[in-house]
Amino acid sequence: MEQRVRKLKISYNSYPTRGYRYMGYGGSPYTSVPFIRLRGQWLRNLGFEEGDRITVWPKKKKLIITLDKKTRSK
Repeated sequence: MEQRVRKLKISYNSYPTRGYRYMGYGGSPYTSVPFIRLRGQWLRNLGFEEGDRITVWPKKKKLIITLDKKTRSK
């Protein structure tokens, strides 16, 4: 099967700011962070299944995602 390059857009997500106490002035009770969503049949075709565990290795301007061995929780 031909593997094609995927082009995705980094979105944002937010979560409550730790230790923030809203006093009615300035600032925000939420912190915005980068967010990436990967989904699709192409992941299954590469061997990834629901319930699998993965490891993400951060490199400069690169993420390496590998499937952990024997971790399927089905």
